[in-house]
Amino acid sequence: MNSDARILVVDDEPVTRECLTSYFETEGFQVFEAETAEQAESVLSEHTIDVVLLDIRLPGKDGLTLTRELRVHTEVGIILVTGRQDEVDRIIGLECGADEYVTKPFNPRKSSPEPKTWYAGYGTVQKPNPLMHCPTALKPSSAGS
Repeated sequence: MNSDARILVVDDEPVTRECLTSYFETEGFQVFEAETAEQAESVLSEHTIDVVLLDIRLPGKDGLTLTRELRVHTEVGIILVTGRQDEVDRIIGLECGADEYVTKPFNPRKSSPEPKTWYAGYGTVQKPNPLMHCPTALKPSSAGS
């Protein structure tokens, strides 16, 4: 269905990386994985990638640095997937060139009533919500939220 779209998942947490990879593969996307920014750079040099799902806190070069570097050379879609929930971090991430900022832990019970399109502007690919389908990697938010 979406086999032309290529996604790169960059996260040093194996459970999160595997969850997102599995979800997008099931949806028909071609998915590449990287544990570090350096591995991501290698994948990006070898393959055409449409969207990068990028953790901010990576060993070695962090995700914000990689975001800034990517934005100088490419228009690839960049979605920061991070545990940082501070609004200042969100603003910094977007100012560095990210297109979207998603915080974890994700609550699989919360979803937007209208599906959003992560890939708007990156071709004709429509974005499903992968965060709704990763119960093993996700922790529900605190009660009452």
